[in-house]
Amino acid sequence: MTLAHTDVSCKGENDGTITATFNAGTSPYQIKLNASAYVAATSPHTFVGLTAGTYTVTVKDGKDCEITKTIEILTIDDSPPVVVYCPPAKTVECPASPVFDTPKFSDEDDDQLTITYDDDTLKLACLYSVTRTWIAKDDCGNYATCKQTITVVDTEAPKVVYCPPAKTVECPYKPVFDTPKFADDCDAYLDIKYDDDTLKLACLYSVTRTWIAKDDCGNYATC
Repeated sequence: MTLAHTDVSCKGENDGTITATFNAGTSPYQIKLNASAYVAATSPHTFVGLTAGTYTVTVKDGKDCEITKTIEILTIDDSPPVVVYCPPAKTVECPASPVFDTPKFSDEDDDQLTITYDDDTLKLACLYSVTRTWIAKDDCGNYATCKQTITVVDTEAPKVVYCPPAKTVECPYKPVFDTPKFADDCDAYLDIKYDDDTLKLACLYSVTRTWIAKDDCGNYATC
């Protein structure tokens, strides 16, 4: 006797089958599955409506000779997990770092999915973005993915920590400007330039120096 089978398509289903082929011995034949009663049978004989599990098939011929074999029906799971919730893209203000939300996956056949992730950082003209890709995989190797991108932006202007006050010098001394101080939480190397504007007065002149501190995102402060 030889046995062939089809596995159950999904956990909890009862669409498995076992087919027994036999030709030795003397007819008529009887067959039974596990501890059920014998039924008349011809070769091949198929049992249907089976759930996953281990089964014993016994064939008895007309001379009461028996042969028994055991076969296992498995559950086939070729469906990927379902993405129940995937966090949307969002923007955070520098100097805050990206903090990712938590996705949610489900799987009818596996309540203990293996979830891993990988981060990809992209340099932008202004700061950067990070995309996190989660992979949820079941025991059968089926998987689903979910991505969230967080873009870090800088919309805040540099801070003027110190701006030199106006002062007066006696001719023939020339104006000597003090040094202002700027700070930026997101850019340690501000681009600082200045421009001088000379104004003719009734007696001599004045010079006004305007400093401009600009960060990498184009935000700026003046002094």
